[in-house]
Amino acid sequence: PASVVSIANRVWFGLNDRANELQFEYSDGTVFDFGNNISSPGGNFPWAGGNPDGGGNQNCVDLLRRPSDPNTPWPWNDDECNETYPFI
Repeated sequence: PASVVSIANRVWFGLNDRANELQFEYSDGTVFDFGNNISSPGGNFPWAGGNPDGGGNQNCVDLLRRPSDPNTPWPWNDDECNETYPFI
């Protein structure tokens, strides 16, 4: 059988900032500590260019498939939480 990452262009992995903008936690409530820098380029986390950019509407983080970019083939992207994607 095919893996979800071989058939999907986006997958959820449980990270969100629903409670407080730019204060990310996992769906189980575990806080994700970005340290002093949450954004790329120049940051330590693989955000897609311009992300996180969602403001009040894009509060869940997905992995965005970009096979043409070998440096970050699955960058993080903030998106609306009501989108239907597979999850890992």
